[in-house]
Amino acid sequence: MRHLRKELRERNNKAFREVFENANVVLSTNVSAGSRDLEKFAESIGLFDIVIIDEAAQALEASCWIPAMLGKKLILAGDH
Repeated sequence: MRHLRKELRERNNKAFREVFENANVVLSTNVSAGSRDLEKFAESIGLFDIVIIDEAAQALEASCWIPAMLGKKLILAGDH
């Protein structure tokens, strides 16, 4: 059972890397931007060029800091 869990984790990590290495755009919620895998990927590429937070007027400030820390530039979009 332990062997199967290890194999599953390795396959999952490989798939994650392949998808992100070939992606031009990455979409995420504010909270899921704090996932360990996404943070590792952002560190390996030297941060994302731009982070865009849509509906920023409705988002909690604390949740906006999670993706904001992963990018070089931040764009907040939303109503008033």
